[in-house]
Amino acid sequence: MIDAAGMNRINVRGLGLDSEWGADIRLRGSTAAPQIFGTADLVRGGYEFAGKRFELTRGRIRFAGEVPVDPQLDIVAEGDANNINAKISITGSGTKPIIAFSSTPALPEEELLSRILFGSSITQISAPEAVQLAAALASLRGGGGLDPINKLRAAIGLDRLRIVGADPTVGSGTSIAVGKYLGRRVFVELITDGAGYNASSVEFRITRWLALLGMVSTIGDQSLNLRIAKDY
Repeated sequence: MIDAAGMNRINVRGLGLDSEWGADIRLRGSTAAPQIFGTADLVRGGYEFAGKRFELTRGRIRFAGEVPVDPQLDIVAEGDANNINAKISITGSGTKPIIAFSSTPALPEEELLSRILFGSSITQISAPEAVQLAAALASLRGGGGLDPINKLRAAIGLDRLRIVGADPTVGSGTSIAVGKYLGRRVFVELITDGAGYNASSVEFRITRWLALLGMVSTIGDQSLNLRIAKDY
C-alpha cells in the first residue's frame, strides 16, 4: 500500500503547455492502482496554440482518486490574435479535455478560430485553410480537440494529411497534401492550393534506409532524388 503526501512545485509540459504549478497532493492505493488526491494550482506559464503563445491566467488541476488517474481541468489562457483579445478555456478531464474559445469583442467561434489559425477573417481564407478550419471545429466540438488534422486523416482512410505553408518561390499558396501507401514500398502524395498550383510525388522505398523520390508540378518543375535515412 502507498500513503504519502507532499507540497511541491512541479513543471507541466506537453500538449502546448509550458507551465509551473504548486501541488498539494496525497498518494494512496497500491503500486498497481495508485490513487491521487488533492490539487495543483497555477503559478505561471503559457499555452502554445497554432504557433501563438497565450499566457495562462487561471489554472487548477483537481485529483479525486480516480483509477486510472483522470484529473479535472480548469485552465484559462489569454492572448492577442489579430487585434482581438482571445481566450482559450480548457475544462473536462485529462482524458477528455474540452477546449472552448471566446473573445473581446465577441466573435463566432468559426471566425475567432480562423483569425487565430490564419490571421485573417473566415471570408478571406483559402480552400485548404477552410478544410483545416472545418477539421479543427469538428474535432473541438467532438471533445477531442488536440489533433484535428490527424483525426480527419484517420476518418477518411489516408496515410498522410498535412497542411503545407505558402511558398513564394514556386507561386503556391497554403496547400493541402494527401498521401497513401500503394503497397509496402510505394507512397504517393498529391498537393494542391485550390488556386491553380498542383504537384504530385512518388516515393519508392528501395531498402529500409534508401528511397527514390520523384516529383512533378504544374509550374513545370520535375525532380528525381535519392533519400537516405539511417539511425546512428
